[in-house]
Amino acid sequence: MVLAAGIAGGSILAREGTPPAGSTEAAPRDSGRSRTALSSGVEGRPGSLPFEVGERLAYRVSWAETLEAGTAELRVTSGGSKGSGAYRLVLDATSTPAMASVYRLQLQGSSLFDPHRGISREYRRSFKENGRTVRDSVVFNPAGGTARYVDSGKQVNRLTIQLGAQDPVSAIYLVRTLGLKPGLRVLFPIVEGGVTYEADVRVAGSELISTALGSFAAHRVEAVLRRGGSLMRDKKMTFWFTSDPRRIPVLASVSLPFGSLLVELTSAN
Repeated sequence: MVLAAGIAGGSILAREGTPPAGSTEAAPRDSGRSRTALSSGVEGRPGSLPFEVGERLAYRVSWAETLEAGTAELRVTSGGSKGSGAYRLVLDATSTPAMASVYRLQLQGSSLFDPHRGISREYRRSFKENGRTVRDSVVFNPAGGTARYVDSGKQVNRLTIQLGAQDPVSAIYLVRTLGLKPGLRVLFPIVEGGVTYEADVRVAGSELISTALGSFAAHRVEAVLRRGGSLMRDKKMTFWFTSDPRRIPVLASVSLPFGSLLVELTSAN
């Protein structure tokens, strides 16, 4: 879910701050609903995955729904050792030349995701934002309930995580593996920039939407973020996933402190 923020602004979550070296990030508030809902959703997904190696999804990012602010691409490649069942998921995003005078961004996020277990194993991020360069990584240890975060200065932080922790890229693919239907609600942790958030994701309904590529029957999925139990009211996201077996995210609307962004699918292969 934080992927939309990643597509639209690269470091939106990271701006909240990074823990000092040696600190331990507190886990999101304990919630039986979080673990139960996520487990139930994953177990209820169809046997075959809605994506495969070679999939490429391209997007246009618009500011205030009119000004073209950037482009983004999601792609699925093979990853991990043979037989591991993991996929390498890559996000590339960049601002347009017209937008660069106000906001310049070049971002790549790379996730190692195990869709069969519903977990992220690793996330590496590299971005340049208005002259600032960040390169960091997080390696997840779900069995141990920890993650190893390395910031741009090579400082290592040990984070405490809950079961089902995701990164910003794996989160959207996790949602695609679920049996989406109105009323479904899942909660899971997301780690970015050394900070742990809780995503509260709800399928609000089904509707017909129109985009530049045509009309699609889609599920409307609403997501909000919490940090330390507090709702982040200025970071709300709405996604529309096709209601066919591929469950492709065709549209996303992102509300941010400095305005709104629209992320729209332009091609799918």
